[in-house]
Amino acid sequence: MSRNRRIWIIYGLATLLVVGALFQVSRVLVDAAFEKRRADEARRHQDRERVALWQLDFAIAPLIGYETGRAIALEAGVRPLGPLGEDFIRLRFDRRDPGLYRVTPPEGATGGDWCALEDLEPEFRRPLAVLALPEDPQSLVPATSELVDLDQAWVLNGASIPLDENLARNDLPGRQLQSSRSNALNPMANFANVQGGPALASIEPFRPVWIDRRDGAPAELVLVRRSAGGATIQFVLLDRDRLEAWLKQEVSELLPELQLAPQRDEARPGQSVLAALPYRLVSAAPPARIELDSSFMTTLGIAWGAVLLALGVTAFVLRATTTLSERRARFVSTVTHELRTPLTTFRMYAQMLHRDMVPDEDRRRAYLATLDEESERLSRVVESVLLYARLEEGRAEARREEIGLAELGDRLLVPLGRAAQAGEIELDLEVRGDEERSVSVDLQTIEQILVNLVDNAAKYGRGESPRVAIELEARGDDLLVTVADQGPGVPAGERRAIFEPFRRAREHAAGHAPGVGLGLALARGLARAQGGELELLPSRSGASFRLRLPNA
Repeated sequence: MSRNRRIWIIYGLATLLVVGALFQVSRVLVDAAFEKRRADEARRHQDRERVALWQLDFAIAPLIGYETGRAIALEAGVRPLGPLGEDFIRLRFDRRDPGLYRVTPPEGATGGDWCALEDLEPEFRRPLAVLALPEDPQSLVPATSELVDLDQAWVLNGASIPLDENLARNDLPGRQLQSSRSNALNPMANFANVQGGPALASIEPFRPVWIDRRDGAPAELVLVRRSAGGATIQFVLLDRDRLEAWLKQEVSELLPELQLAPQRDEARPGQSVLAALPYRLVSAAPPARIELDSSFMTTLGIAWGAVLLALGVTAFVLRATTTLSERRARFVSTVTHELRTPLTTFRMYAQMLHRDMVPDEDRRRAYLATLDEESERLSRVVESVLLYARLEEGRAEARREEIGLAELGDRLLVPLGRAAQAGEIELDLEVRGDEERSVSVDLQTIEQILVNLVDNAAKYGRGESPRVAIELEARGDDLLVTVADQGPGVPAGERRAIFEPFRRAREHAAGHAPGVGLGLALARGLARAQGGELELLPSRSGASFRLRLPNA
């Protein structure tokens, strides 16, 4: 395993560890934030329920107070001043043994005659017949109920309407009705002018109870109490549908989806139960989907962005470092290999000539010619490396000159012809378009680029017909030069790698073609230094390169 691969494996494992740890921390923070928001929503929901309980109890109290005052007034022979709760009352009736009823219509001022159930008017008999009243109506009123006088019956948060316990349980001081004789809640406010006030009578407060129906319909809500002496049970049959609709409307802004459920057992902890009527509030729970605070999500996003940016920068620096390391290794390997052969030849031939080991003159001249070729080869290697170093440092200089397109072709033909002859391939150079058009170019740079391309074609583009074709054309504001050979072409997997420095195609890297792998890298670097580009064009056969240089 190479050193660079080990580095990337370690980086990958470290990245997974950092991202995993950050993900775990983020999940814990998000879960905690969600739990906090849920708790806050639940607390606000409980606060709304408490306020709704206070509002409903406060709204119901006058209704029950009105009924208390009305019944008292009837006992005293005084007509009440309605109609505070008439919309919610279906029927008022009294019962006493043995099975006698007395019905008072909502608009009636006094009770009717006592009679059996079957002797009542049909409009009264039908609602009473469906009520599953117990055989002993006295059981609906606890025997421990204390009789209070008329004056005490006015006290709505005292004995008459047992509010204190539930109000204290709901822990909302504002719900405690402080004034027991306020004009809004005093049942005597429902009376007309009475000389001397009503007479005192011993009565009980009304007690709301649920009574089942014989036909299986929902139970009815009835106010029940014993009258003076305890022999008569007084009933007030409430209109449940209207009452519930009115109660929901009263708190629609606090609890828009409120439902009222009958409360027939003792209230359990956590239940919201009215004090005045046996109803339990059933409101919609806080929404399951809770949006987190934008500042929290922004902070978390910034943290993730910072970590990912740090990982990205680290990867970029690591990649640049490993690439530089690979390039350095390729440079040392390639240049060392490229220098070893000529230096070995230089040393061997120089020693032989120095020691007069070559007596034949022709052989001496052949050895000297070889030394000249190898010295030129060494010079090209050194010049290529130095030129690439200048390009990397941005120290390439451009010396432009105005020249006609035809003259440019003629001046390039000589050095390119020598390169083609040295590579033992044929050269075709064609000028297309207006040959008299002038172009402003760096002639030396174009020559270096094209010589490298021709040398590259001579090394790797030799096919059945060893030929390289060059076309020059001025198009728009650019000078276009196309160089195409008839060789095997460039494999798809090597199309980008061939422009990397000190990189040679795999099938040629181990061959005998000399070179350090800088030809195409130098050619593209020189083109880009002039503001142009060198690219490999797709072709069916051979390799085709296009050089574009700005004509300015």
